[in-house]
Amino acid sequence: MRQIRQLLQLHFEQGLSQRLIARSLGVARSTVERVLARLPTSGLGWPVDPVVTDAELERRLYQKPAHQAAAKRCARPNYTEVARELSRKGVTRLLLWSEYRDRHADGIGYSVFCDELAGYLADRDLSYRHDHVPGEKAYFDFAGLKLR
Repeated sequence: MRQIRQLLQLHFEQGLSQRLIARSLGVARSTVERVLARLPTSGLGWPVDPVVTDAELERRLYQKPAHQAAAKRCARPNYTEVARELSRKGVTRLLLWSEYRDRHADGIGYSVFCDELAGYLADRDLSYRHDHVPGEKAYFDFAGLKLR
C-alpha cells in the first residue's frame, strides 16, 4: 500500500476516523486499522522522517516479527514413498503419520498430513474410460485380504 504516508497524515493531522480515512483513500477500514496497529511496533512515529521513502515505510510496517522470521519450516514427508507404502496391505494413513511423527517430533499434524497426501494423490490419479458392450463380458473387481 503506497498511501501509508497519506493515511498517517489523515489520522494524526486531521484527526479523521478510520472509516473516513478508508473512504477517502479507497481502501478497506480493516487496512487502516492494521496500519495504525502496526505503527508502534515498527519503531516509527508521527511525523515520519522525510528521508524515509514510501518503500522503506512499507517495509518497516510490514516486516515479519523476529519470532516469525526465525521460525523454521517443519520437515514434510516424502509423499511418493508414503503413497507407495499406503498401497501395501494393512498400512493406514494413521500408521504412516505416526511413523513420520516418530522421526520428526515437531512435524505437521495428522489433518495436514491427510490433506497434503490427498492433494498429492489427486495429481497422480490415473484413470481411463473403458467402453464395453453390456452382457458381452463379465468383470469382477475385488479388493480385500482373501477371496473366500
